[in-house]
Amino acid sequence: MSSAEINISCAFSPKKDSVRSLPVYVDISFTVDAKAPPLEAIVFQNYYVYSITVVQFTKGSTEVCVLENKILMKQAYSETGAQQSFFIHVSELNDYYVEGLPLRLYLFQPSCLWNLYEIRHIRAVSKSAPQNVSLSEYYVRNSIQNNHTATIMGEMRTLARRAYLRSSLKSNGNQQSPGVHETDGRKASAKADIRKKRKE
Repeated sequence: MSSAEINISCAFSPKKDSVRSLPVYVDISFTVDAKAPPLEAIVFQNYYVYSITVVQFTKGSTEVCVLENKILMKQAYSETGAQQSFFIHVSELNDYYVEGLPLRLYLFQPSCLWNLYEIRHIRAVSKSAPQNVSLSEYYVRNSIQNNHTATIMGEMRTLARRAYLRSSLKSNGNQQSPGVHETDGRKASAKADIRKKRKE
């Protein structure tokens, strides 16, 4: 795949207060480079952000909305989509979008269930050569696949640990100390005595 990531710098808004009166946002600035390839997508991992609105700063420092209310979570109070990977493709941006100008991503979470909400691992992806899967989609799928692989590996390690413990218990059971056998013998004889008395 011939395309690559674009160098960016991210600035995060101050931590929100308890009453959520301050907006939560991320400012994304692009490296000034005449040879830089055009942007294809902003890729990131969500962390309990319900929706995102993207604005762009014009030369007069005026905010212009280029994408309004992109929904990330199915419901604000549920876990669906809360920690998934997403991307904002340039095709989602309206005609006011200007290539290379800084972007501000406003983050919204109306539910008070989540004390912290943000986006993580932010990357800017350049336009790729024509293929069946665009680079932005590749990044998202690859991220999800890596998470899934890590989960599987974790489950495999857990199963291996359990198998090892089971085998250790079996081997220890075959090599019990004489005291254990003696205790078992006493219990067996005591039960036999009780049966005899009942028959009598």
